[in-house]
Amino acid sequence: WVSHDWLQDCEGSVEQIQAAMLVLTRGDDDVLIPIYDLYNHRNGKWFNTRSHVVQDVKYELTASRDLQQGEEIYNSYNHCAQCYNRHLHYGTAEIFRDYGFVEQYPQRWIFPKHSIAFDVDVNEEEDGNLVLEFLEGPRFRDTFQVTEKALDFLQQESNRLQQFYKETLEPLLLLRQETSSSTENDATTTIKPSELKSIVQYYEALSLALQMAVQAGKDYDFSVNDDDSDHDDDDDSDDDDDDDEEIVVVPQNDISLQLGVVDWLRINGGTFHRNQEIRRERPSGDSSSLIGVFAKEDIDEGETLLLVPSELVLQPATDPDYQDFFCDSAQFIAREMKLGQDSFFAPYIRYLLAAPPVSIPSTWSSQGQQLFLQVTDHGKLPPDDAIQWVSKWKRDCKITNIENPLEKQAAMLLLTRGDDDALTPVYDMYNHRNAPYFNAHSYLEHDRMHAIVAHRNIQKGEQIYLSYNHCLQCDNRYYSYGTPELLRDYGFVESFPQRWIFFSMQPKIAFDIIESPNKDLELIWLDGRVDETFGELYQVTQQGVDALESQLQRLLILHDKVLQPLVNNDDESTIPKNELGTILRYYESLVRALDMAVKAHKTYDYDSSAGALDVDKQGNVQEVVTVRKTNDLDNEDDNDDEEDDDDEEEDDEWSTDGDCPGGLYVKGRCVTDIKKW
Repeated sequence: WVSHDWLQDCEGSVEQIQAAMLVLTRGDDDVLIPIYDLYNHRNGKWFNTRSHVVQDVKYELTASRDLQQGEEIYNSYNHCAQCYNRHLHYGTAEIFRDYGFVEQYPQRWIFPKHSIAFDVDVNEEEDGNLVLEFLEGPRFRDTFQVTEKALDFLQQESNRLQQFYKETLEPLLLLRQETSSSTENDATTTIKPSELKSIVQYYEALSLALQMAVQAGKDYDFSVNDDDSDHDDDDDSDDDDDDDEEIVVVPQNDISLQLGVVDWLRINGGTFHRNQEIRRERPSGDSSSLIGVFAKEDIDEGETLLLVPSELVLQPATDPDYQDFFCDSAQFIAREMKLGQDSFFAPYIRYLLAAPPVSIPSTWSSQGQQLFLQVTDHGKLPPDDAIQWVSKWKRDCKITNIENPLEKQAAMLLLTRGDDDALTPVYDMYNHRNAPYFNAHSYLEHDRMHAIVAHRNIQKGEQIYLSYNHCLQCDNRYYSYGTPELLRDYGFVESFPQRWIFFSMQPKIAFDIIESPNKDLELIWLDGRVDETFGELYQVTQQGVDALESQLQRLLILHDKVLQPLVNNDDESTIPKNELGTILRYYESLVRALDMAVKAHKTYDYDSSAGALDVDKQGNVQEVVTVRKTNDLDNEDDNDDEEDDDDEEEDDEWSTDGDCPGGLYVKGRCVTDIKKW
């Protein structure tokens, strides 16, 4: 633009160039109008004024609708009454070029050389998801049309941008991150920080728009265009206009949102280790695999993986020891979510709003909750308070009967993604798993920063895991919080190792199930350990094991009478499939745990157990019992001559019959044939 002919006619003096820039970015019809340039730009439902120029008389700006108290008054730089046909050729890209900012949603993206254009906006009725609408048909003067050739171009550019990020943009951000943390001036790059920030913002907006268009194009019905090309100009032509618009709601769960949060973090003084990457567990295009953080090169023990300054953490300016801090945090997060693109945390808010709805037992359907309570025998098996969290939140936070959906969503996000009643950007992208996979610790220093540090050497390709119950700052969670509680509060059944604590038994009984490198499962009694919350010992007793076996028998009957019929007739089930799937996974894990505990108890020696047990570094004792993780999981050694006749009869009861590939057999039942569902 600076090299434009008419600007060169200004003879290039500093004052004249500065004046020309002001006319371009603040003017209207090549003139500067006092106060007019104080009104900001935004389209869609926010655009609430109309400007009128009466030549040589006056300039008017009038309200185009009723304005509420506190509402910002917006002008539009491309949808204005006197902008002629600007809306056909002037969008987000052109506004960035001529005014220097990336406009908030709604955004219009126009690719004139390929005759394709679309709008992207926030759909408040779809939990904040972004909506893409292709621009085509008579109301756009047939200027734009969705074609396979145009979509191919968008796909190529989307791929190119991803490569550009890896090869160019990310190294620049890393360089900026490293130099900003040093005391020396940033002399490593000639790009000004403000320019780099603007480039990153534009890249994120463009990359996300292209990915949405490509995704929407996969479901596009090209026959609509074919039919419209032959339409008659009759009285019904206006009714056909709606058919010309292809509106696609695209849930934003792709990795570009995560990368956008990382970029925002780095620009605002945070750190994300250069040898980490965010990707799916199975990166070969499997969109069903989980997204996590991985080491793309070796990382040494003690290296800082993540640093988040306190000003980037979503939390109110309240003392964290304040009783209602969780309630205040949830309200604060809800306010930022309502602000959306206007929030300082906009990239992180966009990521949160696009996340799948929180699914924990407390938020399940009434049918799902009732089935889960059947599995847990209404609290006799863990977890305690399985479905009480939402009602507890309403009671503690004094939520009225008129429930605010956004505030509830914020509270659920805070419960399942938060740390110490705050939401920390990027921290919630690290998945949970305990030793030996657990390889990073988190540290939260109030009013300073949130840090994640590697607590052992991490090899290239290894996923970086935090622990939600074995962490340094988890207080009393270590011996009072296990697999059932993780499901209750986070909504997933954890992989091995698993910790099972049965609080309803007197005395309490607890054990770990770990997986060896050769896939054998080992049971470790937590005998002699202390529940620090209540100061009680975990003990292995005949009474406790009898209670576990009784529950095992009940669960097997539940499988035959309730679960298996549900699986066989899942099309008729009123329980949402995601809830039923989680319940079945938990049921399988619970049955396996009870089965292994009952079997392990057969070899437990009360008289000499203390002398025979292993002792860990803290002086706690543990007994290890190995059980094969195969189809004959429940088979005893047929050649064991030391077993008495009663034991042999019991062994026959636990034998394996039939076909259950890769499944779990318990007392003649293929419990995990539910996996076929």
